[in-house]
Amino acid sequence: MPLQGPPTAFTNDQAAITRPLDLEEQAQRIGVQRRDQSLAIEEFYEIHETALQIQHHGFRRIAMQFPDEMLRDSVAVYLALGTQLKQLRHEEAQLFVLADTSYGSCCVDEVAAQHVNADVVVHYGHACLSPTTRLPAIYVYGKRPLDVHRVASCFKDTCGSDIPKNLAIQTDVSFNHLTGEYTSSLRAPTYSVESLSDSLKRILPETQVHHRILPRYQAPRGSTAVNTDGGEIKSSECDSVLFVGPETLALTNLLLSRSTSKVYRYDVTTNTCIISSIRTNKLLMRRYATMQRARDADVFGILVGTLGVASYLHLINQLRRALKEKGKKTYTISVGKLNPAKLANFAEIECFVLVACPENSIVESKDFMQPVVTPFELEIALGLVEQWNGRYILDFDAVLQEASAFKSTEQRSSDEEDAPSFSLVSGAYRQKKKYGGTGKEYPETEGEGAIVIRNQENAVGNIIESASSEFMQRRTWKGLDTRTGEDEPSLLEQGRIGLAKGYREVDHIPP
Repeated sequence: MPLQGPPTAFTNDQAAITRPLDLEEQAQRIGVQRRDQSLAIEEFYEIHETALQIQHHGFRRIAMQFPDEMLRDSVAVYLALGTQLKQLRHEEAQLFVLADTSYGSCCVDEVAAQHVNADVVVHYGHACLSPTTRLPAIYVYGKRPLDVHRVASCFKDTCGSDIPKNLAIQTDVSFNHLTGEYTSSLRAPTYSVESLSDSLKRILPETQVHHRILPRYQAPRGSTAVNTDGGEIKSSECDSVLFVGPETLALTNLLLSRSTSKVYRYDVTTNTCIISSIRTNKLLMRRYATMQRARDADVFGILVGTLGVASYLHLINQLRRALKEKGKKTYTISVGKLNPAKLANFAEIECFVLVACPENSIVESKDFMQPVVTPFELEIALGLVEQWNGRYILDFDAVLQEASAFKSTEQRSSDEEDAPSFSLVSGAYRQKKKYGGTGKEYPETEGEGAIVIRNQENAVGNIIESASSEFMQRRTWKGLDTRTGEDEPSLLEQGRIGLAKGYREVDHIPP
């Protein structure tokens, strides 16, 4: 057995390349389904339909975005799509394969596509269907097989006598090609679902975008359903939801956004139907506890988790203004894919706000040292929402409208702002810190960027200008001494060139 050296505190650059990836765990988390080897490349990836879309719109530079789980098929898809385009006499088209997305693989990576001056992005695999801002997108989910008759029968058995009056069906995007079969199967009397058929005149999945060019600055709309009276209603008004797909982030968002509805989930791996909404209350309780920690925070970090979703810049600017008005200190950070090690480098930040697509906005991991909240949760913590009624919002445009709709007319005095607040997390009163940039101009005094103000009671208060400097002052160890002015500066000298093994003279360190 070869001897191994002691572990080091730092890894070398090659570790990032040789580190093995658990693709099965990633695929299960985001809902990506690998291609069944029995299905041909042309059928699973819809090569012919994609080529027709490219030819119809005259795209010349096509970026093909693959998640890590589908990257092994990228070369075969590249060759098949190129051959199909030549058969359609669209020979001027150039294909580029994109991988290793900067953020979530469910979003269209417009930044990487612009590096090759692409006209369109063909997005393969699971997608959150967030509206793009710069480039059009063609979505190819991959056709996953499913016995829709078993879905209808299993759902009926799970409901028993408690048949819902109004039902909305939301499926994983990879089952979007089975929309018509869902409707006909749920209506078929052969499977003893007559009572459900009578209450459903038309059932459509919430995501209707399938192999189409998404219009810019417009999000995909939800589905509609029909009640027993025959009147059309919105899917948000249905009292029950049937989710067909694996237990992924999409299901978590569904449970939060439809917390008042009864959510059924059909597991495609075990062919069973269960009630998933029983854990909604615990999920909301955890999110509420996270909001309370955000309420006690004074230093916030705005994490940029997307560069392609529409309105993300407007939302970031609004969060900055809201935090500034509350006297909070903010840092805007772009770290790519999140992990606890990255965020642990910002020890002075007490709470992070993640601006990402709806499927990647909620971070439930306990490995993070600081809480990570969504923009809507931050608005609740800051009091920008009048009262939380359990409605959960993840869409950027809806969050912007929610904050702008509620404008408090009550002007709080400086004494009220200086009053301590009770923390539900620590169970004690805490004094709020004030950081510069509250919108008022004060003359600076001597000191490290701090100014002195007085309230109506002539009490002195400090506005802290730098959260990092304050955190530095609280540290017990602040690093090595700089010895400013004690050591004579050295002169610049010409160093050695070439490889170290080619040096004739080597200065050895004396023992």
